[in-house]
Amino acid sequence: MDFSFLERSKAQGFWIKEELEKNDEENSKRWLAEIENTLKLNELMKKIHPETIESQKALNDRTQNFRKQLLEDRGFADKKILIVSHSAFLESFTATKYWKDDTPLDGNYLKNAEFAEVTL
Repeated sequence: MDFSFLERSKAQGFWIKEELEKNDEENSKRWLAEIENTLKLNELMKKIHPETIESQKALNDRTQNFRKQLLEDRGFADKKILIVSHSAFLESFTATKYWKDDTPLDGNYLKNAEFAEVTL
C-alpha cells in the first residue's frame, strides 16, 4: 500500500512521535510547535463547542458500559475477543481505578500500533 500521501498531508500531527524519534533538532522544533498549536486549537474548540468534547468522566462511563455489555450482557466473559480502538479508550476500558480527576489509574495505555492481551 502506498502511504506517500502522508508526506504531503497538512495534518501530519499523527506522525509526531515517529518524527521526534528521528532526533533531528530542526524537525523536533517544528513538530513541537505544531503540538503547541494543536493544543491551543483544542482549548479554543472546547470553549466554542464544549458539548462536542468528551470529558474523561464521559469516556470512562462509556468504556465501562461497553465493558459491562461485553462481560455480562453478551456473555464474552470467558472468550477471547479483539478490540481495535484509540489508546485513550483502551486505557479507560482496561482501568479498574481512577484518580480524583477521572484519569485512569491502572489502565493499560497502548502506543501507536501496539497490542496487548488483557484479561478483564
